Amino acid sequence: MAGLYGARSLREYLSGTWHLRRTITARDGTVLGRVRDAVASFVPMPRRSSPPDAGDDACDDDGARLLYRESGSVDLVAASSPLEFEREYVYAFTGPTSADVSFRVIARSRGRLVRSRSDAVEEAAAGDGDSDGGHFHSLSVSAKTGVGETTEHLCIADLYRASIEIAERDAFTWRWSVVGPAKDYTIESIFARAGTEEEVVDVVAGGGDAAAAAPR
Repeated sequence: MAGLYGARSLREYLSGTWHLRRTITARDGTVLGRVRDAVASFVPMPRRSSPPDAGDDACDDDGARLLYRESGSVDLVAASSPLEFEREYVYAFTGPTSADVSFRVIARSRGRLVRSRSDAVEEAAAGDGDSDGGHFHSLSVSAKTGVGETTEHLCIADLYRASIEIAERDAFTWRWSVVGPAKDYTIESIFARAGTEEEVVDVVAGGGDAAAAAPR
């Protein structure tokens, strides 16, 4: 698939560890926050029910799902010090270049997830269980161009929608638009495959810094 730079599917392209830079920008151009050195990964989804001694490496039977994890710290204009965050989503692949994405509850929360507002930092609910959460969005990417978009996600009164661009074999970019009564900003996340980030970030970002947060 030309748009996936030799990968046979979106699942194959995304699999592995990525370095993440992110920028949250208000509609007027004001930078609200940055993430510079976060780590993200797409790994086979653990089985829903595994033997007690199976460990974290027990993988989903059908191989159709990946567990996305990201963690790091964000510098927000509205906060006096960096805030740590951790987040997980489940990617259930519905075709070679499409997936349904859902929230995943983290069993033990470490730090905070930033849902980000221009005037406040919200603490995201981590929950006590280890079960899958609700549907977030559906993703579809063109096998020819590597460009795709998500369906809309309405979080109370806030509307989230994103586009994705696979620009290199080892780099891709998410761009989220968030609009609501108290929210009007964009989130740009640049992913560079571990071990290649110094080279590919310049290609994607034009040599600039990048960083940001996401909904819950």
